[in-house]
Amino acid sequence: MKALEVVQQQIEILKHLTKFYVITNSGLMQQQLGQKRVVRELFEEFYSQSAPEVQPQSAIPSPYRERLKGYRDRDVPRARFVADLIASLTERQAVALHRRIRGDTPRSLVSNILD
Repeated sequence: MKALEVVQQQIEILKHLTKFYVITNSGLMQQQLGQKRVVRELFEEFYSQSAPEVQPQSAIPSPYRERLKGYRDRDVPRARFVADLIASLTERQAVALHRRIRGDTPRSLVSNILD
């Protein structure tokens, strides 16, 4: 057996192991569904909160409000702003913000999630 064939067999074995233990893992799939839900709901809420008529009483985190001023009345750039905001969050921050906007957090209302 040639060295290239051995490497190709090893690659195929690793692909099958990855598929079995990672890709089709129901726990991982459940976690990914939850993560997608968090991102989708944060996007929907922050997009509506970024509308000009809602500002400045918006739920947009304060570090981002100043940048938001340049996006008034423009839907596509506003959507990009919200997507960038969410992408800049750590997973922990995204989950904490999601819990807060849903009212599922015992934390103080004045505690800053983005610290």
